[in-house]
Amino acid sequence: TKLSDANSTKKKTELGQEDFLKLMTAQLSNQDPFQPQSNDQMIAQMAQFSTVSGITQLNATMTGMASQIADNRIATAANFIGKTVLVPGNVAMADDTGAISGAVDLPNSVTDLNIQIAKENGELVKTISLGPNQAGLIGFSWDGRSDNGTPVGQAKYRVKATMMVGGTQTEANTGVYGPITEAQV
Repeated sequence: TKLSDANSTKKKTELGQEDFLKLMTAQLSNQDPFQPQSNDQMIAQMAQFSTVSGITQLNATMTGMASQIADNRIATAANFIGKTVLVPGNVAMADDTGAISGAVDLPNSVTDLNIQIAKENGELVKTISLGPNQAGLIGFSWDGRSDNGTPVGQAKYRVKATMMVGGTQTEANTGVYGPITEAQV
């Protein structure tokens, strides 16, 4: 008897399809025979229950998909670690050989393009002349050596691109290649 008492005192928080059918049967059994419920009302009630049931199942499916997507994001982000990407900016990190590389985003054609590479303290160590160029991304690289061939040996450099357009010198936006060392998910 204790088992049946435990089941009878257990409170139900959700109505299922069986409960809906019991309620609908009780409603039909107890309706006024001179003013029965119309077919439209009955179909509307059944459609509402089906919609709620479908939303519940959809919610469960979407929760499962969200957890799978989160797992996939972690795996995908981990695959990027150690890869090199082009990022907007002017601070370049030297690679294992001491070299740096990047690109300049030219909004229009230029008559002259120069890349200036400086140490963190601002000391200019290299100027690379790229000459006239069309609009678009123009790549550049530097081997990390001074003009006499000795390695400069810095870990971080500042990159500045200057362009000549119609006799006027202006700065251009740069991007630098760097390794991905961590990923946030």
